[in-house]
Order: sequence, then C-alpha cells, then structure tokens
Amino acid sequence: MADNKSGPGGDQKFVSEGEFQAGESASGIISGVTFGPTEVVYYKVNNLAVFEGDIVLGTVAELEQTKDAANQDDARARGVIITGARFRWTNAEVPFRINAALPNQQRVRDAITHWEARTPIRFPERTTANAAQYPNFIEFSDSGGCWSMLGMQGNGMQTISLGTGCSTGNAIHEIGHAVGLWHEQSREDRNTFVTINRANIEAGMESQFDQHIVDGDDVGGYDYGSIMHYPRTAFSKNGLETITPVQAGAQIGQRTALSAGDIAAVNFMYPQTARASSSPVVSWGPNRLDAFVLGTNRAVFHKWFSGAWGPSVTGYENMGGIAECAPQAVAWGPNRLDLFVTGTDSALYHKWWNGSAWGPSVTGYEYMGGVILGDPRVVAWGPNRLDVFVVGSDHGLYHKWFNGAWGPSVTGYENMGGIVVGQPEVVSWGPNRLDVFVIGTDRALYHKWWNGSAWGPSLTGYERLGGVCTSSPRVVSWGPNRLDVFVTGTDGALYHKWWNGSAWGPSVNDFEQLGGIVVGEPEAVSWGPNRLDLFVIGTDSALYHKWFDGNAWGPSVLGYENMGGIATSQPRVVSWSSGRLDVFLTGTNSALFHKWFNGAAWGPSLTGYESLGGVITSFDEAEVRAGSDALNRDTD
Repeated sequence: MADNKSGPGGDQKFVSEGEFQAGESASGIISGVTFGPTEVVYYKVNNLAVFEGDIVLGTVAELEQTKDAANQDDARARGVIITGARFRWTNAEVPFRINAALPNQQRVRDAITHWEARTPIRFPERTTANAAQYPNFIEFSDSGGCWSMLGMQGNGMQTISLGTGCSTGNAIHEIGHAVGLWHEQSREDRNTFVTINRANIEAGMESQFDQHIVDGDDVGGYDYGSIMHYPRTAFSKNGLETITPVQAGAQIGQRTALSAGDIAAVNFMYPQTARASSSPVVSWGPNRLDAFVLGTNRAVFHKWFSGAWGPSVTGYENMGGIAECAPQAVAWGPNRLDLFVTGTDSALYHKWWNGSAWGPSVTGYEYMGGVILGDPRVVAWGPNRLDVFVVGSDHGLYHKWFNGAWGPSVTGYENMGGIVVGQPEVVSWGPNRLDVFVIGTDRALYHKWWNGSAWGPSLTGYERLGGVCTSSPRVVSWGPNRLDVFVTGTDGALYHKWWNGSAWGPSVNDFEQLGGIVVGEPEAVSWGPNRLDLFVIGTDSALYHKWFDGNAWGPSVLGYENMGGIATSQPRVVSWSSGRLDVFLTGTNSALFHKWFNGAAWGPSLTGYESLGGVITSFDEAEVRAGSDALNRDTD
C-alpha cells in the first residue's frame, strides 16, 4: 500500500491500492435510474469524490453542492443530483483518446478489443478531425490508481485512470464503470450471496461495503463471476477476507474478462436492434441504402443512397465476379458492408467495404470454399461478427463464422445436420444469439438456436414446428426473445407463427392464417417494437402489403393493401429508422424499381415506383439445384 500523501486540495490525505482508494471521508447524495436521492459516504482523493474505491462521483465541490441542495429540499436540488438516466453513451459509442504519457498503452487497446468482441459498445478513437462529432469522450491517463467515473458525464472529457499497477483486466473493469456498471456487491440482494466480515475491514472503510443501489437497478441474478465484483480481501486491514461468498468455492473478484452476467447487464442498458438475415438490399444507418444485383454478365453491380443515388439514379458500380445467386449483404456497423455470393464452382465468395475501400479489391473476392446449393444466408449479431449458413450438396445445413478470424477455417464449415429443402433463414435478436429455420423433406418448418454457449436442441438436431410449407421461411425479430415466422401454405395463403419468449403461438405446430394467394417468397421487416410489415406478390404480379401495429393486423387479418406494379421478382424491403420502409423489386423491363414510406405517405405514390435502371438477371432467392427438392412456387 502506498504511503499517505497530500493531494492538491491540501489536507485531503489518501491511500491508494489499485482500485481501492480512500482518504478523508464525507457524505453526499446520489441517485440512479430507478432509485431516489440516497446519502453515501465517499472519500476525498485529489479533490475527487471517490466511492467504493474506484468510482468517481465528481469533484468534492460538486458533491458538497449536491448535499447542500438536497438538504434545502427545493426544486433545484433534483437537477444537480447525479442521476443514472443521463449516464448512457449516445448510440452505444464511447469515444476515447489515450494520453500520450500513459505507459503501456496496449492494455487500453486490449481492453477495448475485449469489450467490442463481447458487447454492442463501440469505441471510436477521438481525433482532431472527428472531435466535433464526439464532444463527450474518455481520456485514458495515469492520474493515480485505477478509477473511473460512472457512465457518461456529458460535460466533455472524463478520465479513466490507469496507474502503473493497473492491468488490462483493471482497464476492462474501469471501462465497465464508464459504461454504467456499479460494483456487483452493491446489489440489494447481496446479503443472500455474500457475507461481509466487518471485523476485517480497514477502519473508516466500512461504508465501502454498504448497499447503496436499490433493486430497481439490479439486472439478472447475482453474479459471483462478474468482473465488477470486489475481491475477497478488498479494504482488508489484516489480509483476511472482508467479503466471503455464501456458495462454497465460489470465485469472486476476477479481473480477467467480462462475465455472461456483465454482458447481459450491458445489453440491458444498451439494447440493440435485432439483426435480420442478409438480403440484396441493406442499410447501415439513417438515410443510407445499399443495393446489390446481378447484371446480364452475372457480375455483381452496386448502387447506394445517402441523400442522393450513387453513382447516379440509374447507374451502377461494377463489382466483378460471375455469381450464381443474388448477392447477400449485411452490415455489422456504420459504413461497413459484407457481401457474399456463390460462384460458378458453387463455392462461397466474400468481399467487404471497410469504410474507405472494397476488400480484397473493387472487383476481387475472397474464396471461402464449399459446394453450395442456392443462396448463402448471413447475419451479424455484433461488430466484427458474421455467421454464414449454407446448404451443402448433401442438403445438410453448414455454418461458418467470423469473429476476427474465420471459423472453423477460411474454407471449412461446421456440419449442422438435417436434410434441407429450399433456403435456410437466420435471425439474431441479441448479441451471441442465433435462430435458424429450415424446411424439411416433409415440408414442415424446423428450428434450431444458439444461446451463446451451445446449439439447441443439439448441434445437428432440430425442433419441429409443423406446417406444410411451399416457401422458404421468412423470419423477423422486433426485440429480445421475440420471433415472427412467415411461410406460404399449400393453398397459396400466407401463414404466421411467433415466439413470445416463453411459448410458440398459436401453438408449437400451428400457424395463424393471414390470407392472400402469394406468388413466390414473402418478405417481412420490423421498424420497431411490436411492429411488422409484410410484402408479397399477388397472382396479378402486383405488390401487396399488410402490417401489424401492436394491436391488430391492417388492413385486416386476411386483407392486403394493393401497391400496384407488375413485379418480376420477389420484393426486398429494408428499414433504416422507425416508420421508414424502402421496397425494391424488378419490373417487366428487368430494371430495378423502388418505393418508400416516410412515416406518413408512400412515395412516389401508393401505387407508383421510382425506376433505378439496370438490366437485372437475379434479384430472387435461388432455387436449390435438385429438382425433387425445389419448393412448389410460381415464379412466372
């Protein structure tokens, strides 16, 4: 333990041992997202109010002002209380810079890599060029010990201190505070899980084990393995345990990695939009669209919208290749695109946009092996994560993934069993969650899932969900633990089933009939919680639309809105914000056509379309190349 020192505030003596800092005690008022003003004991360390050893609540002056205002109990008091509601980082982005004088800067970058690989939090590096874009940011520096403020302070720069004794694990922990995580043992239910041995606590440090955070801020069950948990000897005066788990043998205080509970808490604080399956059309942000098609030479062509169409309204960028399926694109973050096609050798090929250039080149592709029937399906459940599913020549389902490197290898695949008819469908309703749907040889719907640690019901097994399906499934998720599945039946009508987090509706094997006589594949999208928009092609080749607004189907359970047109492909739809829809299909002249909903009206009109030019040879889902296994659908 370091010797006592005087800070810049004069008599504010303190001791420092990594995360566990203390000094002269005082009291102040804090509040959280769901708990009211609460008096806490903090310690004055270099003019900062340090709480629970490494959480900086603000300056000593700010905390003194907070207590004075609360004691006066006027309307102004609530305004200066440090509240949890404003502690969330905008768009789950935590801008940062590293002080040039900080030693061992790699521990910061390693900690950031750890966070980005496991959570939706992104850490853009703040520079002179983007400073205006990121007014609130973290600076990593050595300001004595390991400590951080709690959540986004909203007043420009805030510090995460990493002294010379602070490890990468300490950095992961302190970032947790900056993101908004309290210490685990501060939970209201902690006395059920740990025993506080007050006789072993250093004199004056007893308040650091008080329960200050009421149950409204607890997320999930108590987590011994949390990186946010005190170790057994925190603030010990004699080297004996100050905190003992009730569960025999439980390990606490690790500073190695975020636990599953930590990740769940972050996902709760920063909920992310569910990720739909890949499509020829994708959006990576507001007012941004990217469309990929095949031309008459079977090369991939690209156009984009970012306020205006590029390279022009009717023009396309040639991206090379000779593809055998409609391109499949996903975006795992702003200004990021990953594109997949199958080649003439039936292998999978990949290219990507990294924000400044196409890789491996504008017209080049990365070879990914395999002998594939039909289209690949791809989903990204988080930054730098891709999961690819294909049907192999044995009609089994195969899987590969990218998490910084390709698994099981660049050209290898994981065999997931089954005998698949048509194309698979995959969706993710949260980080490290996948739900995969296929049609079996009995035309029933089958399902498997990844829960973050294992495949259910098994690696090669499937849950049977019934039905006699004549289309591949289309699945959408509008929130965590929610799935909506759509297929067509033998009568040509559209059918629906859903998972509400606990059970399948209307039952495991049954479907809700939504009417219509559908030609080809249905399309589904969700622009927000409890919202669904469905698009199908009718027997007159026109586009039809129905929607669910959280209360009822519109225009009715069995009815559809006629949107005109004479379509020669299935519709492809994307939403880049609440109330926004962009619909694409090909017309009788093989050009691409577009219509949109801006939240109030359809453009260019309810039944009108914008022509985007081109002579397109593939915008539909591919048929599997085995006649007996092709789904019964009219594609004329």
